[in-house]
Amino acid sequence: MHLPLQVDIYAHSMHSRTIVGTNWYFEENDLQDKAFDPARTEERLILLRKFRTWLEARGIEMHTWDMVDFKDPAVKYVIFFDWCRYHDKRFGRRLRQIPFPKRILVMIEPGTMNIQLHYFPFYRRLFSTVFTFHQALLDRHPEYIPINNPMFGADGEALAYFNRADFQVPYSQRKLLVAVASHRWSLHPRANFSRRERVFAFFDEHLPGDFELWGRYWNRPLSILERAFGVRHFFRTYKGELPLSVEAKLRLYTRYRFCLCLENDTCDPGFITDRITDPFCSRCVPVYWGPKSITRYVPPECFINYRDFKGPKELASFLTSVSEEQYAGYVTAMEKFLRSDQRRFFTTDYMFDIIYRHLFEPSRILKTQMKATP
Repeated sequence: MHLPLQVDIYAHSMHSRTIVGTNWYFEENDLQDKAFDPARTEERLILLRKFRTWLEARGIEMHTWDMVDFKDPAVKYVIFFDWCRYHDKRFGRRLRQIPFPKRILVMIEPGTMNIQLHYFPFYRRLFSTVFTFHQALLDRHPEYIPINNPMFGADGEALAYFNRADFQVPYSQRKLLVAVASHRWSLHPRANFSRRERVFAFFDEHLPGDFELWGRYWNRPLSILERAFGVRHFFRTYKGELPLSVEAKLRLYTRYRFCLCLENDTCDPGFITDRITDPFCSRCVPVYWGPKSITRYVPPECFINYRDFKGPKELASFLTSVSEEQYAGYVTAMEKFLRSDQRRFFTTDYMFDIIYRHLFEPSRILKTQMKATP
């Protein structure tokens, strides 16, 4: 698939402008700046729209990569949010048409989701600048730049969601537990997918009246083994897919006291996602299974650490015993966090500022960069 160059954005004042192209696994319906359509509710596109607005406030235009002329001096960079060889091949290996100094990579997915970028240096060497949260890569490559993994959707509106009247559902009207996740599989030894599925399966079997599962691909075979022998567990508590919108997910959380928030990779100290912070907006207490470094960024009073329990049986006993007063204590701690400076680490502004300073204001880069520690 070859992309025709769109030259209409160069109709005037070409040489006085600063332009950035971008790509995030774009498909046909994302090109020609359609990815920035406010009607699109995918979380990754919400983040891109915020970044575009953020850059515009600093005099920089952002367009989808098919809309820019890579050779034009006004086009300073083409920023890729993740990348894979298969996607690049579909678009005629267009990456190599971009001058090397202009190729920027922002790694969002963990190694369990994008093995190529994380474990094959050749692919990362296709880019002149690499931003990543992956601590092992940062340790091996001091030239890489550490970033956070921000709240894609709620972000700056987190406290507004928390204070919404329709989000303040009382304890007595909330069900016990929910999980929002996609059914996935991986041969990667650090992938948490099968362990996560076993936790969900326990609650599906033992607390079917108190647990609900939402997300994509459940109760259908994904791997070769599942196609041959059937899914490992058929979830009776599966309720279906959610619309791809932040509002839908946060509104769903308001119906529950607790949510299972289990990361795709629980070993990388830098991989802390909005799985733990999104439920705060809905006054839903996250049961979080992620890196051990989590308490460096989120106070332990705000969530329930899955690592504190021997398994789902012990966790279930604890969750069913939490009183209304204890639940209120979690909510108070979550509100305190949302009002604190600690929350900034999870904001898109935090990530945007790091990218902007390194690309456009390198002289202002601070020596004390953020760096996750085990």
